[in-house]
Amino acid sequence: MLKDDRPDIQVASTFCLFQLAKHCYGKKFIEKSAIASLRCMLHKFKTRKIRVASLQCLSQLILESSTERTGCQACSPPCYTIEAQAILVNEPELWLDIIFDLIGDPQSESERIVGLSCVARLAKIEQIQKVLMGSIKSFYWISGPFYSVNRQKSEIYKDIQSQSHGMKGFLAILLGLLQQPKTRFYAISVLQCISAELDDDIIFDKVQEVLFWLMSMIQDGHPRAKGIGVLCLSKYFKKNDKFRQSIIKLKPDLITMLTTKLFGINSYCFPEIEAVKTAFLAIVTHDDAFNKLHDTEVINIIVKTLCIEGWLDLEGRSSLLYKLLSKDVKDGDVNKSLANEIINKVVLESIYGNTTRLDQTQTFFVELYHNEKLKTVITELWPNSIQGTIIKALNQLCHRAKAMKFLTQIAKDESAQQLMLEEHLLHEITQVGKSIIRKKSVQSVQSMYAFIAVDKKDAVNDSGTLSAVRATLEMFASQKKFCRFLLDDNVFKVITNGITTDDLKSHKGHCVEVQIAGVKCLNKLINFEPARQKMLQAQIPDKLMCLWKAFNDEPDSSQWLRCWPNYGDLLKDTLKQLREYDDVQEFFSGKWNQNKELMHDISLIDA
Repeated sequence: MLKDDRPDIQVASTFCLFQLAKHCYGKKFIEKSAIASLRCMLHKFKTRKIRVASLQCLSQLILESSTERTGCQACSPPCYTIEAQAILVNEPELWLDIIFDLIGDPQSESERIVGLSCVARLAKIEQIQKVLMGSIKSFYWISGPFYSVNRQKSEIYKDIQSQSHGMKGFLAILLGLLQQPKTRFYAISVLQCISAELDDDIIFDKVQEVLFWLMSMIQDGHPRAKGIGVLCLSKYFKKNDKFRQSIIKLKPDLITMLTTKLFGINSYCFPEIEAVKTAFLAIVTHDDAFNKLHDTEVINIIVKTLCIEGWLDLEGRSSLLYKLLSKDVKDGDVNKSLANEIINKVVLESIYGNTTRLDQTQTFFVELYHNEKLKTVITELWPNSIQGTIIKALNQLCHRAKAMKFLTQIAKDESAQQLMLEEHLLHEITQVGKSIIRKKSVQSVQSMYAFIAVDKKDAVNDSGTLSAVRATLEMFASQKKFCRFLLDDNVFKVITNGITTDDLKSHKGHCVEVQIAGVKCLNKLINFEPARQKMLQAQIPDKLMCLWKAFNDEPDSSQWLRCWPNYGDLLKDTLKQLREYDDVQEFFSGKWNQNKELMHDISLIDA
């Protein structure tokens, strides 16, 4: 299609390839001869529309390739990318005048926007940026077209008052375009891309004007405009001390404004969200900016976005968190009042926060505990503040499941679980389990007599909470001092209720998860003689044998149960451990005569 002689077909097909490259599909559709055709379309005898389409397409094909190869230094660019880049680097005379005419002498407002987009795109390609910037620096800029110093008529324009030479003139043009709503976004995109090329003296003279329009976009723009605004601001903020001090002087509440405007309710839709976050962190972690931060509410917003909004893997997180905690404190210590506030906020978000982010928030709490300074703060906070928040949530039906999940997350960590080893909390956890067991008993009776139908969703939710209860009790079960408490009839029922083959016949997967959590808990209790006797009294070994039998002798159940491959190994391991103790040998001797093959399998170690 690119070889078609008809101009409208050439433009349309080139535009299609440009859009495909923009969405990283260009390489799937590009023809071998495409680059040669695009080069021909750049020649001066072609119409402006055809030349612009060709330039856009060539630059985007190069960018598409570089985007795909990000993080893969060993990857070589495809041939068409090398060809396209060679044309733009080695033959600037084919395309430079297009750029300058589009911006300086456009036939319409849309052409000027296209020109700015082309500059922003080309400036992202390192080798082409050198060619582009070198040419911009050697041009005289006037209110109309651009003229090279090498052109014959250049002397005529040297005396024109409105002209300006090089980057200073280009910046003046961009500042003029910043004042126009339709071109503002594109002008800032260009300012961002050429930040390294602007001399300090040039940009310093215009800092107030640039900052005004950047702040305007960040405060009042749509999400894409906010994003490009903070990306550009970050570039110049890090550029030099003079510019940075000017920004802070002109905008003393910079961090407050950025935090509230970037992370409000309606601002979570930046196209380049990771780049926006990184740019924000680059600004806020700089000492010159951070020292101006005094608003506690702003700190809270930063903490929330830092800990909860998917920032855990971003460079700068640890630095910002440390600076927040050690602000105004010497000798590497932490500000305890601020640390208390941060930790309590993380706990609240871990229990009352958005369900989709619970795992991340709860993991972050455990990470905080692994910091020696914060470990001390958390340990001091735990008995009253943190534990009180958890217990309050355990007694609220709508938050109980989240609170239990939080406790489970802590219990999984050998270091953090030390916080929980306290009987008052154990009592509250078992109360949750008891209430679910009572509810199940009532529902079972009602269902039997057809009083009501048990809500399946409710049953699944209860099973999830009971699994979490048992997973937490597993930690307590490994501690001898809690053994007597756990062997209380009502508490033991929380651990063992439902560990039968009854639910397997109806293929209730959520019940299997609860069983697994219960068996894991029993596995820990086996180490204590009173617990083994309690298991024998409650016929737990019999039930475990029946479940193990389901894995071996019942094809229908076995096929379904193997969706949980580790469950069979857990049952086998638990029975093996039981068999090692003398006080349960009588039980196993009786079972040996009933099912020698099954017992022989259990007696082997990973047969």
